[in-house]
Amino acid sequence: MNQQIIDFLGIIPARSGSKRLPNKNILPLRGKELIYYSIFASSQSKYLTETIFSTDCEIIQSIAKSFGAYSPFIRPKYLAEDNITNIDVIKHAINWYKETRDAHIKNIVLLQPTSPFRTSHDIDKSIQIFCKNNSPTLASVTGPYKKRHPTLMKIHDNKMTKYSHEDESTYYRYNASIYISSFDHLHTMGSIFSDEQSFYIMSNYQIDIDTEEDLKAANMLAPMYLP
Repeated sequence: MNQQIIDFLGIIPARSGSKRLPNKNILPLRGKELIYYSIFASSQSKYLTETIFSTDCEIIQSIAKSFGAYSPFIRPKYLAEDNITNIDVIKHAINWYKETRDAHIKNIVLLQPTSPFRTSHDIDKSIQIFCKNNSPTLASVTGPYKKRHPTLMKIHDNKMTKYSHEDESTYYRYNASIYISSFDHLHTMGSIFSDEQSFYIMSNYQIDIDTEEDLKAANMLAPMYLP
């Protein structure tokens, strides 16, 4: 039997534990659990060969499956701790896939469910840029931000004075919506980041939900940006 080629394997990680916002991955946003929006976006992508939904919780898995997610396993307990990284989760999903399917994975796309405003268009555009630039990794960012006339405060003798300097530099920041890495880079470097990294610029309304304030902001914006 011919080995299956997986050009882009999507991975949606959804851990049950969250100290700052308990059960955040299944909290309601515009009438649906938060995980729905990443599952839906990945299912509409033209370039994702397949997407694995990885969780340590049977309740989350059941909800994900009701939305059509491919969730073939429950993560082992050691992958449910606070100190576990996305790299650990990605490697587990890849190893499971390679052990159970005769497949060659070329690239992985990490889609965190805490970024509900990311669309299938964003995923596909990121993959196009990744392929065009031939970089080992890509990350989505928001910006640009300008640091013009930043005011710095100086404290001396219990008094505060200010002085300014002009900085015309342009800045971007990771927004945690999309990360892409070649399998070879991930396997060799153990990272989804690289010195030469492609980027996909997204609108500033993108939210990475990690606190109750983030969720409130997302609910305010949801009518404009979610179906």
